[in-house]
Amino acid sequence: MNDEEQSKFEAFLREFEPRRRRPLPLGDRAWRYGPRLAAAAVLILVVGAASLWIGMRHFARRSGGGPQATAKIPGVSTNQNPPISTLALTRAALDGSPEFDKEMDSLARRDLPGFNSKESMLRVLAKE
Repeated sequence: MNDEEQSKFEAFLREFEPRRRRPLPLGDRAWRYGPRLAAAAVLILVVGAASLWIGMRHFARRSGGGPQATAKIPGVSTNQNPPISTLALTRAALDGSPEFDKEMDSLARRDLPGFNSKESMLRVLAKE
C-alpha cells in the first residue's frame, strides 16, 4: 500500500464513530432475587435466634436446677460433693482406689435411668 491509499483508508475509518455501550438488560430476574434473599436471611436469623434461646434455657435448667431437682426425687441421694476432675478420676482408676468406684456409683445413680417406673424398659428387660 502506498501513502495515498493509506491516507484514504485512514480517512475512511475516521468516518465511523464508535457507539456507546448499552447497559445490560436487568430483566425480571433482578427484582425476583432480592426478596427471596432477604426472606432467606430473615429465616436463618430467626432459626438461629430460636435455637440459641432454647439452648440457653436448656443450659440454665441443667446448671441451675440440678441439686433441687434431685432432692425432690425419692431414693436419689443428694451428694453435695463436687465431682472429681477427669485427671484425678483417671489416676484413681489406674491405681484401683475405692474413690473411683464411689464416683462411678454416684454418677450411675445420678445420670442413668432407674427401674422405678412401670413403663421402664430397663424394668422389663430385668424381668427376663
